[in-house]
Amino acid sequence: MGAVNEPHESNKVPEKQGIQKVGYKRPPAHTRFKKGVSGNPGGVKKGTVFISEAYKRMLAMSPEELKDYKPKNVAEQIAIGQVRNAGGDGLESQSLAAAKEIADRTEGKAPQTIKHTDVSDLERLVIRVQERAMAVLGVEITRQAVIEHIIAYRPELAGRFGAELMS
Repeated sequence: MGAVNEPHESNKVPEKQGIQKVGYKRPPAHTRFKKGVSGNPGGVKKGTVFISEAYKRMLAMSPEELKDYKPKNVAEQIAIGQVRNAGGDGLESQSLAAAKEIADRTEGKAPQTIKHTDVSDLERLVIRVQERAMAVLGVEITRQAVIEHIIAYRPELAGRFGAELMS
């Protein structure tokens, strides 16, 4: 064991020859990217052509430019074909399908709205009790009052009402 006043090995100042500055924009040498090794090995390769980008380039052209344009790759060749189809150079159904494909790829798909009309069994029970009270008694009962009455007669439903209907 060393003397008490000697610094620990990790705290010793290195020799002048091996000193490397570490600080802002100078990470330690062992953590830097290695030359010739990708920093994103699973990422998209350089030169990858996206058909959506080809669509955008084709759509930015005037009809005259598009007519004379020679595609540079398969993505552009496909894009030109679809843009021409969407422009009406085919059957109406093909034109519509091509226009939809182009819009989906360049602007994103339109959100799908789904109407959820399915009412839970508990909700149906509450509605039925409210309707029955109105028909038989001629009284309008609030939703909360109906739920409280149902729970009073069927306490086992209290947990289900709490999550599903209390809001």
